[in-house]
Amino acid sequence: MIWHTVRLWLLLSLATLLMAILLSPAPTRAGSTLHHAGLIVRDGEGRVTYAWVPFSEETIDGIALLKRSGIPVVTVGFGALGEGVCSIAGQGCGAAECRRNVCQGSAIDAPYWQYFKQDASDPADWKWQPLGASATKVRDGDVFGWSWTAREPHLPGLPAREIASLAGAGDAAGNAPATQTYLPEGVSAAIPAAPPDARTTAIASGILIVIAASSLALVRRRRMEAAA
Repeated sequence: MIWHTVRLWLLLSLATLLMAILLSPAPTRAGSTLHHAGLIVRDGEGRVTYAWVPFSEETIDGIALLKRSGIPVVTVGFGALGEGVCSIAGQGCGAAECRRNVCQGSAIDAPYWQYFKQDASDPADWKWQPLGASATKVRDGDVFGWSWTAREPHLPGLPAREIASLAGAGDAAGNAPATQTYLPEGVSAAIPAAPPDARTTAIASGILIVIAASSLALVRRRRMEAAA
């Protein structure tokens, strides 16, 4: 039983690594122009993660911005409505519950992952995005935020340059995403424990099926050889 658990964990890890390689953005050619956007994620314990994300396209959507930041995220598809965010850095819920209620509890003040855009002229002004991240166009210099909250964003009002600095991007012109998490006093670092997304699970299941089929074929072959 322990070996089967370890093997399943190894297969899931391999599948996750393969998906990360396949889904990672293509490297930017030398001389091409990179755009950058900021991202702030605040969880229910007050941990704040700053990210500064480069992209070569003219625009990307909010889901792409979140995924390219390197922050662990679980999403689920809602057809033409795009993707919903179930879990960020381990806080949230699995895909099944996410499809039912986007991880929001039954209480009127139950928190869930809400999406905001910062007003470029007033960094303290965060505007809720009712259409969701899939319908949002992210342009050079934009700053977006995710907050585990019921109402108010509780996101810091910092300009883009300062967000880049807090993320560890230095001059804000890097070609790789920079991410840094800051902990409030008395709060420990989060340990992401979100389940793998549906695509990763499907790949891992496929690997297990192949292994099982190969093992069954080997057993049958040995029985036939023994019978002969």
